[in-house]
Amino acid sequence: MLGAAAVVAAVASLNSCTVVNEYQDPPIVGDWKPKPETRHRDNKMSIDLEGDGDGTIMFTLSGDDTLHEGDFDIEWDYHSEDEYDIDWECKSSTAGPCGGLDFTIRCDINSDGDELDCVERGDLWDVPEFEWVDD
Repeated sequence: MLGAAAVVAAVASLNSCTVVNEYQDPPIVGDWKPKPETRHRDNKMSIDLEGDGDGTIMFTLSGDDTLHEGDFDIEWDYHSEDEYDIDWECKSSTAGPCGGLDFTIRCDINSDGDELDCVERGDLWDVPEFEWVDD
C-alpha cells in the first residue's frame, strides 16, 4: 500500500502534466476571398474540415455583359502535400439552370497557408485562374 507521501507525490506529478494537442486543421479549411487585384471581388469560398463547403462565383456569359452569380456546393480533397482539388457543383445561378456550370480547380497553397493559387481543370471559364487569400 502506498504511503500518504507517495500518493501526494503521484497526484502532484499528474497535476503538472500538460496535454498538448498537436493536431491542426489542414490549411485549406476556413473562409477565402479573392486576392484584391482580381476582377470579381465578390467571389467567396468557405471550406470545412469534413471536406465540404460552399462558394459564390460572379461571372459573365459569352456575348453578355451581365454579371451573374452562381452559388456552389464544394467538396475538396488532397491532391498532394501542398495541393488540393476543389470540386464546385452549381446549386443555383442567376444565369438560369446550372447545367454545365460544375467545375474543378487544383490549388497550390503557400507555405504560410494564407494564399491559394488555383487553375481550373477544364475549359469552362475564360480566365481559368482563381487566386484566393485567407479571409
